[in-house]
Amino acid sequence: MKYLFVVFLGAVCVHENSALFGIGDKWALKSMKVKYSANPLTGYYSVPKTLKENKKEYVQIDEATANLGVPATLWCRPNDPRVCLIFDKKGNNIGTQLSFLDQDTKHVQGYDYPYQNTYVRTNVFNISANSLRVFYTNPEKLTEAGRTSTKEVIDDVYVKLKGVWEVLPREDPKVAQSGNFYRQNCFPQMGQHYFYKMTAKLNDCSTIVPFFGIYHNGGLVGWGLATFGKASTAKKGRSWYETVPLLGVKMIMPDRPKCVDHLVNQYGLYAMHTYFVDKPYLIGCLFQ
Repeated sequence: MKYLFVVFLGAVCVHENSALFGIGDKWALKSMKVKYSANPLTGYYSVPKTLKENKKEYVQIDEATANLGVPATLWCRPNDPRVCLIFDKKGNNIGTQLSFLDQDTKHVQGYDYPYQNTYVRTNVFNISANSLRVFYTNPEKLTEAGRTSTKEVIDDVYVKLKGVWEVLPREDPKVAQSGNFYRQNCFPQMGQHYFYKMTAKLNDCSTIVPFFGIYHNGGLVGWGLATFGKASTAKKGRSWYETVPLLGVKMIMPDRPKCVDHLVNQYGLYAMHTYFVDKPYLIGCLFQ
């Protein structure tokens, strides 16, 4: 029901700067927020852009456990490896490690994490998981000097999918297929989705990686990732993930394999959106 409500809201509301209608210039990439929510008060959490903003919410993971392979450090909320932040040696947030815990996904049949050549095995806080690392500067060129400071919180979005580095276009491609990404639907308060190698022509869901770029007003505003299973929350911890019903899947991702519906019905699906804009809850779709 909340998905229908949000669509209605996005269709009838007009913000003073026409944000809900998708009219205007590209939005400045100056913030870091995570988790879509129909109610902005229960999502769109701000995460620190620098270690100076940390306020002791996150603790550093030892280098051997983090095993990042780049000159950077890993920080997570205590006893919660689900969403961790990567900082360069200057203290700039240069990436996110998003983890799907074994305890939340091990019962899923028909999806093979090792086969993807995308996830790394992690054991932060002695909690085993399959993790994806998304970087906001080129990890292959990162040095001890860190990311060069700019007015934006990212240089680009870099992610290794199926063993190959992908860089999300900064401009909305506005085509059905751009490289390995397929244009799906826009959803109010989320944005225009482009999913990695997601098309109804596929017939084997064990091969898919539900990673997506998010666009608004012609520009990149974020990224997201989904998986099959039921998300857990750390004791006294933050509820990071969005539970997506089949109705939501159909509305957001119309061009999908039939096996996706089966897995969602059987095991559930959860996701997280990450944004680089200040007010993602004002994203609209009417003119996207």
